[in-house]
Amino acid sequence: MKDKFLSKLTVVDLTHRLPGPLAGHLLHTMGARTIKIEDDKFGDPFLDGFFKKMDPSFSLWYEALNSGKEIKRFSLKENTSELIQLLKQADIVLMGLPSKLQGQLGVNFQALKEVISKPFSFIQMTSSHTDRSGMHDLNALAKSRLLDLYLFNQKNKGEETTKRIRPPFLPMAGISYGAMLAQHSLAAYIMAKETGVAQESVLSLEESVEALLVPFYSKELSSTGQREFLHNGRYPCYNIYQLKGVGHLAVACLEEKYWNRFCDILNLELAELDRFEYTDPKIFNTIELAISKLSLEEAKSKFIGQDCCVDVLDP
Repeated sequence: MKDKFLSKLTVVDLTHRLPGPLAGHLLHTMGARTIKIEDDKFGDPFLDGFFKKMDPSFSLWYEALNSGKEIKRFSLKENTSELIQLLKQADIVLMGLPSKLQGQLGVNFQALKEVISKPFSFIQMTSSHTDRSGMHDLNALAKSRLLDLYLFNQKNKGEETTKRIRPPFLPMAGISYGAMLAQHSLAAYIMAKETGVAQESVLSLEESVEALLVPFYSKELSSTGQREFLHNGRYPCYNIYQLKGVGHLAVACLEEKYWNRFCDILNLELAELDRFEYTDPKIFNTIELAISKLSLEEAKSKFIGQDCCVDVLDP
């Protein structure tokens, strides 16, 4: 980000994997000095251990989420004084260590209030405030019923005949959690500065999903029985279509001018209101047929450089 509004703040990030480091990353992009502390034995599972072994993409995620941070690696138990000295600089503490270990190291909220001589925010992470069982991204999406829409969309593509449905690529629950952690830590810091009193808070994965994602598929909306919407393929003008051989067209021609330009390029005799006609399969079929005749290179020659909200997806 160009604007560095948080350039006077220091964040100490004692988290690992996705949500906490993402929160630290977001605060860093807004200018905060961000210090990520890792135990030299256990490290961050995205960079060390079974996560990296089972999928090399995690190490790349680690680099993307932690680039630009000051990374400190040492034995937390053997170098507690160094850990506390780093924490003394913090305006925001993102805490991912287990409560028992925090107590052993003397870095829980009560202990840090005695050594940090300025108002600060201290944010802890948990899966849920009510359910103490384990929870990953897919579990949070399932519990919130957000997976219902994804499953419905896959069944519409004919995948209901398979015994396995691939989860979404992006870990949306974890991403939402990271965004909420950054927001929450800033809100707590503002309160700390206004009151002159350090602020502690616990934010859960479950409540982050409730706040950021569930509004888009609320209980009220779910109760209507509608399962197809603009963003998951209800209308001809907002869909992903297969090209001949390889590649796809991402079509998002919501406005009349874009729809008309799209139809002109493909020589489609479709009316302006046809873009929102979802009950007539002939419209979908007409578009699918025209696009299925285009090779990847033909699609690029027709659409690249055209202002019609259509993008060529090159595999």
